[in-house]
Amino acid sequence: MLAGVIALVAIPALWGASARATTFDFTDEYYFSGPGQNGCNTTQWRAAFGSGAGVCPHQSGIYQETNTNTANPTIVRLASSGAPGEFVQNTVPNASKGLQLFGWGASLNNATSLANNIYNVANPFNGSVLYFRYETNVTGNLFSNGTTTAFDFNAITFKGALGQTFTLDAYLGGVLQDRIVLTGTGGFTTYTENWANVDTVAFDNTVANPINCTGCIYLGSIGINDPMPRVPEPMSMALLGAGLIGLGVVRRMRG
Repeated sequence: MLAGVIALVAIPALWGASARATTFDFTDEYYFSGPGQNGCNTTQWRAAFGSGAGVCPHQSGIYQETNTNTANPTIVRLASSGAPGEFVQNTVPNASKGLQLFGWGASLNNATSLANNIYNVANPFNGSVLYFRYETNVTGNLFSNGTTTAFDFNAITFKGALGQTFTLDAYLGGVLQDRIVLTGTGGFTTYTENWANVDTVAFDNTVANPINCTGCIYLGSIGINDPMPRVPEPMSMALLGAGLIGLGVVRRMRG
């Protein structure tokens, strides 16, 4: 009986794979202008993405290295301007999931990284227009083709004006799940939240804490957990079988 119970108790610990933590810090994204005066050159391109990155493209835009293969990295064009978001690197298929930003922009100087360079161009005072979501099943390097998917929101690093308060809200299916008021420190500060099962996080304007400004919030990084599907491992199935056999033996002995 004891062996069967031990086997069954051990199963939950092995059944579900742990969530995968991902930090989006935009260090793998760069803006490159097209050819011409002050345009992109291959030296700058390879300095950003590595010696195997090929030659500089002829189209201006924001580019991200989505596959970090040193000899043959994959680099995708996210958009012509703004701050569209960031794909999770080394996914299969490539660039199939990532964080999509709404209401954010960046100072786009040639060969410049977007890291610590993303700020709000949407004014939350005019509505809930400054937010981010997690997208999966993305195709064609376009976030708009993806599926909005729930995630666990771990932390955010941002810079806000010293003493200014910001209301951060989390939603699931449009329904408010969590809320906290954060106070700017004048520098980049990390705020840990650990909100589970949300699909949208927004800087919202509230009566108590109005945000009536543009360019007053600089985004540093966003940390999430991407919940992995619960798939039984072979060992779990073996333990399950052993547990059931053990219980069967006990029943027969009792009979």
